[in-house]
Amino acid sequence: MAQKSIRERALAGESVLGAMVFEFFVPGVPQILRNAGADYAIFDMEHGGLGFETLKMLAAASRGTGLVPMVRVPRGEYHFIARAFDVGAQGIMVPMVESVAQAQEIARAARY
Repeated sequence: MAQKSIRERALAGESVLGAMVFEFFVPGVPQILRNAGADYAIFDMEHGGLGFETLKMLAAASRGTGLVPMVRVPRGEYHFIARAFDVGAQGIMVPMVESVAQAQEIARAARY
C-alpha cells in the first residue's frame, strides 16, 4: 500500500509536522529532523545564504530519510523556482506575493 503524501495527510485532517531551517546546512540535519518526528523541512534561501548546490545535497539527504525537502526561494521568479525543483525540492514557498497575477505567474513557473 502506497504511503499518503503530506498533502493528502493534511487534507485528511492528520497532523503533519515540519521545520524551517535557516542555518546549519549540513547532511545530518534531515536525519535529525526526521528522528525528531518532522515530515518535511523548508530550507531557507531567502535569508539563510543557502545556495543551489547545498540545496541539492540537502534534498538528496532528505529523500534518504523520508523527509520531504522544500525550499523558500529568494523571489518568485522562474529561474529560482525551476532550479529549486531541478535540484530536488519537492515543494516551494515564495515570499512577498502581493497580487493574484503574481501568484498565477508563480504557479505557471512551478508547472514547467
